[in-house]
Amino acid sequence: MYQVYNEDERTKAGFTITYRFDLYEHKKFINILKVIVIRHPKHIKKYEEWLKANTENKRVKKLLKKDKVAGEGFEPSTFGYPKSVYSI
Repeated sequence: MYQVYNEDERTKAGFTITYRFDLYEHKKFINILKVIVIRHPKHIKKYEEWLKANTENKRVKKLLKKDKVAGEGFEPSTFGYPKSVYSI
């Protein structure tokens, strides 16, 4: 994790600080998802696309086995997204 200083004239200090982290492995990505439990429909959609692209990956299947990665969303289920997303 690291800090990024962005110039921002709207603030008194003249900059904002954001925190970023890089995920270079499937294992780290899955572990982060288990901690934060995605609920927003946009992020659930991105996760589903990633999962679809990695359905044949044996490592991903092993990491996702029996683990809940995404939780119930705060948007109504009629929005077109599943109420919750579970792993393979």
